[in-house]
Amino acid sequence: GAFVESQSLSLLSYSRAELDEIYHYHPNDLNFGTFRGKPYMLPHVIRKVQEQSAIMQDLRAEAEQIERDQKLLRIIMYEREPGGIMTTEEKLVLPVNLSRMIWNAQMTFKIDMNKTSDLEPQYIKQQVYDLIERLVVVDGDDSLSREAQENSTTLFKILLRSVLASKVVLVKHRLTKEAFDGVIAQIES
Repeated sequence: GAFVESQSLSLLSYSRAELDEIYHYHPNDLNFGTFRGKPYMLPHVIRKVQEQSAIMQDLRAEAEQIERDQKLLRIIMYEREPGGIMTTEEKLVLPVNLSRMIWNAQMTFKIDMNKTSDLEPQYIKQQVYDLIERLVVVDGDDSLSREAQENSTTLFKILLRSVLASKVVLVKHRLTKEAFDGVIAQIES
């Protein structure tokens, strides 16, 4: 059988400024595509994101969803504590340890943290959202089954969107396409 383990969900405690730095893209900035002096997107990807408003709209929607996720997460954490006191505990017990999977992928695929990823942000976002659509814990199309499915996967979806957000994958994890696809496949199996 499957087992669960505790893992950190830093999203809970991020300030507005931290959310902006971690999840939002600013294509008009002079140093767009770099973080602390290191490029995280290839030059042709930077141009594509800057020139195609539909891509920026999609990436803005990704960041806005994460902001909504943070609000929902705070409500969930508030309600699960006796007396309605919001916990400052950032640990959640979930069936997949994403941090370990990412670390394993970084080791397996020998990710050089100083190299620029070959991934495009819209590809990352689409793969994560497609994965979320495929996650089925409770099967069925009736309203009770749909509600049970939503309740049982909400925290995991928040975790996936925050840890595998396109900018996080590019800036923090620096995964290659091959490594990222491996992480997605491992989560799904």
